[in-house]
Amino acid sequence: MVSVRSCSWEAGGRAATRIPSGTPVVGTIAMVNPKAFDIDYSLSWDQDSSYFSALPPASPAPLGKKDLSIGFGLLASAEHRIFTFTLGKYVASINKTYPNEEFSFVCDSPPDPPPFLVAVADSSQKAILGILLPVGSIDDDLDKAEITWTKAGAANSSTATFALASLKAAPYPNPFTGSFDCYFQPPMIAAGSAYTFSVTLIDSAGQRSSAVSSDSVANAFVLAYDANGAIGTVPDGGSHAFDEIVTVAGQGGLALGAAVFGGWNTSADGLGAAYAAGSSLRMPAAAVTLYAQWLGAIAVVIDLGTQGLSFSPSALTVVQGNPISLSCANSALRSAGSGWKWYMDGTDLGQSTGTFYCATDSNSIGQHVISCFVSYLGITYSGSLRVTVSDGGTVGP
Repeated sequence: MVSVRSCSWEAGGRAATRIPSGTPVVGTIAMVNPKAFDIDYSLSWDQDSSYFSALPPASPAPLGKKDLSIGFGLLASAEHRIFTFTLGKYVASINKTYPNEEFSFVCDSPPDPPPFLVAVADSSQKAILGILLPVGSIDDDLDKAEITWTKAGAANSSTATFALASLKAAPYPNPFTGSFDCYFQPPMIAAGSAYTFSVTLIDSAGQRSSAVSSDSVANAFVLAYDANGAIGTVPDGGSHAFDEIVTVAGQGGLALGAAVFGGWNTSADGLGAAYAAGSSLRMPAAAVTLYAQWLGAIAVVIDLGTQGLSFSPSALTVVQGNPISLSCANSALRSAGSGWKWYMDGTDLGQSTGTFYCATDSNSIGQHVISCFVSYLGITYSGSLRVTVSDGGTVGP
């Protein structure tokens, strides 16, 4: 309910009182009537009656000798229109008509709150806010946005007021899948941190909407461990925020024959960044895969060639007692999984991953052929590798 106590107006047609549309108006106008005349009042207005949800009384009823009561309601179509009322006064007992008085109201509702806010992390892992503005006659005089932002875990917030036009023109990166009217990214924002945003819209008359909030969530990136041909369960690396310090897992229950666990590497062939068990890894803005490294394993690159599987080198020598352990360095081929079949001198060894393992003893001295088949993208490839097992000085027959 809006209560107007006195008859008031301003020069130049400017309204003295703002009334939201859809709100019943009950006004009491204080009149100057020192002789306590019985006065007949008339009321007229300058705007179309179709803007009213309830018309004012054409003949307002007095409340005693010094007050006058009026009431009316305005539709949303009346927004931002000034309504000027003319009050006529006639005293029948002395047959006198007094000069008319005018007073004005403007129909101006406070702005609606933003119907939709979304806070995300951009490509540099900094929180950014997308603001969708309300649409309608109530909101066509939006002017500013008061934005409060709070870093997760911080004790204090920051608040600033921005012209909407400056936010619309802000040249921030746009990671959003849909468009928004405004974008906001706090100054000096910390990468990889979650933020809470609160937005209040302000119109040209200084009226404020209710506040709406949204929380950004720092992007989480997966840390994965790859057994790199070994058997057993790989550690669960979990998901981590950008720049988070993660402790690298140990060997756990992984094993690759007699090969010794040698930590982890960002490349299956050990040519990437190495991380020992228990060391610290600072998460980049991307997923990370760490491949188990096996000391004693033979570095043989297995890839697709024009004639089938290509082994590099195509022949090698192993000293008796050392294991023959081959791991396909091509991660796409290696992930073909159960498509692999390995043979030693024509005997199926029952190994079905991208890694071959075989122990060597005195019975292994001599020359052997390791061959394999793999189904990849619907095509079966094959290839072979010649291995010589030596006693360290004499090559067997």
